[in-house]
Amino acid sequence: MYLKKETLEQIKRKYSDLIVSDDDVVDAFNLVNDIMTAEADAIKERESTATASISRLESAAYEVFSIGGDIENENFSEGE
Repeated sequence: MYLKKETLEQIKRKYSDLIVSDDDVVDAFNLVNDIMTAEADAIKERESTATASISRLESAAYEVFSIGGDIENENFSEGE
């Protein structure tokens, strides 16, 4: 992992009150998004030629963020 421990600690402090319950699920998704985005940024700084890894992390972070947004906005399937 290229992410610095200091950066992870900053992200953890941001979510220090995180309790995974129905009301806090979006916070959990935001935590994962922040970690993945920070890792992609760290790779960009140290290994800018690792474009496949950067792209995968950015895509995955976007998907996590989107799912969190869907949960927050209650965009759930009403079907089977």
